[in-house]
Amino acid sequence: MKIDSELQKLLPPLSEKEFCILEADIKENGCRDPVVVWGDVLIDGHNRYAICTLHDIPFNLDSMEFKDRDAAKNWIDNNQLGRRNLSVGQYTSVLGRMYNRHKKAQGQRGAGKKTGHRDQSFLGTAESIAQEHGVSEGTVRRAGRLVDSIEKLKGVEPDLEYTFTKGEAPSRKKIVAAAAVVDRDPEAAKELLHDPTKKRTGSGLDAAVKAINLLKRVPKDDPLRDSGFKRVISWIKTNR
Repeated sequence: MKIDSELQKLLPPLSEKEFCILEADIKENGCRDPVVVWGDVLIDGHNRYAICTLHDIPFNLDSMEFKDRDAAKNWIDNNQLGRRNLSVGQYTSVLGRMYNRHKKAQGQRGAGKKTGHRDQSFLGTAESIAQEHGVSEGTVRRAGRLVDSIEKLKGVEPDLEYTFTKGEAPSRKKIVAAAAVVDRDPEAAKELLHDPTKKRTGSGLDAAVKAINLLKRVPKDDPLRDSGFKRVISWIKTNR
């Protein structure tokens, strides 16, 4: 049995208390739920597998077939949304990952007709995911943007994904704003995420976040966009 670290990271980890409760239950009642595999790769039931292996407790295998890794990831995420009590951060991350994978797949197939700047196939993806999980299309799209932003910020904030799922990260608006400037100035992105000195007066940092999010709506070829970003970044760096 192989443990794929990339697939395993998609599964929210159990707390020490939750693991102990599961371990006690399996030791007393046996492993009632099967361990799910894709070929020889474990994709669901990592904790059950670890407990059963440690205590020589028999367990059943449920074999799944997927066309590729993204299909396996979508199954894992969809299974978590339907089965586990996720935190708000965990739920948002799963939703966003699923949406972004579907967008990537549709983009590779060249599916959908583009109208202006909005790809109608992507809107259909958001709609289908939203309907399946009882949320709005806007919620799905915002989750996708947030997941993309967290990914962009991993170079300056490696633990951001973990802290976000734990509910300990900066606000969504700050994360998206920081991601918008991280390529231009990583230090400014850090400043947007954190304000350790607490020396700023009024709502200056919040104003910078709002300005960046407004600038993101300006067309990329408009000189106002680039000059606006430079001015906001300059303000951030001189008002630490």
